[in-house]
Amino acid sequence: MDRLGDWIIEERIGAGGLADVFRARPAAGSGRPVALKVLREPERSMAHRKRFLREGRLLARMSHPGLPRCMGAVDGDAPFLVLELLKGRTLSERIKAGGPLEPQQVSFVAIGLLRVLTFLHDNGIVHRDVKSSNVYLADDRRVLLLDLGLAADPSDPLTTTLGDVMGTYAYMAPEQLSGAEVDHRCDLYSLGVTLYEALAGVRPYQARGAAGYLQVGRETEPPVLVDLCPDAPARLLDTVSRLMARDPTARPSSAGIALAMLTGTGDMKRSLEPPPMVGRAASMGAVQAVLDVGGKVTITGEIGSGASRMANWALTTARKEGFETIALRCTERGPPHDALDQLARDLGRLAGPVSAEPVALGRALAAQAAEGPLLVVIEGAEQCAPETGAALAQVLRAAP
Repeated sequence: MDRLGDWIIEERIGAGGLADVFRARPAAGSGRPVALKVLREPERSMAHRKRFLREGRLLARMSHPGLPRCMGAVDGDAPFLVLELLKGRTLSERIKAGGPLEPQQVSFVAIGLLRVLTFLHDNGIVHRDVKSSNVYLADDRRVLLLDLGLAADPSDPLTTTLGDVMGTYAYMAPEQLSGAEVDHRCDLYSLGVTLYEALAGVRPYQARGAAGYLQVGRETEPPVLVDLCPDAPARLLDTVSRLMARDPTARPSSAGIALAMLTGTGDMKRSLEPPPMVGRAASMGAVQAVLDVGGKVTITGEIGSGASRMANWALTTARKEGFETIALRCTERGPPHDALDQLARDLGRLAGPVSAEPVALGRALAAQAAEGPLLVVIEGAEQCAPETGAALAQVLRAAP
């Protein structure tokens, strides 16, 4: 039998990208078996070695039912972590073996993961690799979040620079894919993708590479969950949808708030209300006037002035008042006619397929407006290519 430090290795029970996991027992005397997570090819990369041992130190100082217990991190020729031996399987393995989970099972998983993410985020830690293969469904009914090797820990930071893309592309938030600075909201997005996969049996997007996922996420919408899971509770579907918002400001502001949204916790109601829009009375009044009598309004401001938040407020208010809503976002980095393509996609969602040609879009928009109240929000209009801005103006004039 192989021996590693004070442990006798009995069998290999798992493997990850950088490490193998073995069942082991104490070499001297009796004691509970453990899981040894052993770094594969330790001499290949000093960065991998440091990250591996850093995960052990992080787990060793954390105590939460949703995290595996770590009894030690040992450096040497074969660095390894001594972890509690879990019985069960990952969420990914469960989906592959049995297909989508029942909605009540997904709610149970979501509650467990939101609790552990609340704990991590309250301690300043961002996991950065939430995905179905890192979610463990233990036989004792615990839901655990595994593999903190990529976690951002302010007390023991990784050596990274702006532009580093760390994580698993299929689950990463747009801002994470683009290499921008990220915060705890990237974990919420990844959780939304993971829960979508648990409900639908497949991930919402399929692509190759970071650029591919950025493009498909910007240009397409995933299949609507309510169509795939008509029996799922509306509260669960809404929470998953909001977690997967492309704009970080449109996601729940914390895992705790997402948990309250999902469970309907009464004593959390006040924290669900967004903070007041201080100094925005004139803008809010202008938007409300448009909702009341029709028309258009332009909101301008420097970056960070709250224009995006005002756009979100307008959309939320309109939906509460029974409006159909369409939200477009113009960016200098997108294809020249991206805003027209977005409009065609959203009109297609409401009324069936429509061409992205301005004349066809104008007719479709006018027809939709004739059926009931409609709000169109265009964010970053000043970033549109001139020809796209002119085409959008032509479309909007068709639906006064």
